[in-house]
Amino acid sequence: MLDLIMTTEPELLDEVIDFGCFSNSDHRMLGWKLNLDYKGNNLVTKLKYDYRIIDKEAILCELSVIDWRIIFEGWVGDCLER
Repeated sequence: MLDLIMTTEPELLDEVIDFGCFSNSDHRMLGWKLNLDYKGNNLVTKLKYDYRIIDKEAILCELSVIDWRIIFEGWVGDCLER
């Protein structure tokens, strides 16, 4: 079976139901019940940058000292190895 339900907290799923194949496909229809009473680790810390307050001059200064010809010379694979 290739049709999957992906989750980082499997305890959220109470039941998985296989409704069978779509009419003209080999993909299956799946349903599930969510366990909304689950009290797992639902604290998520996400780092968000506020790009409205960047130091544009400092960024431009840093970018101006890079020798871009050296960075991008050669083949694509060579650039990825640097």
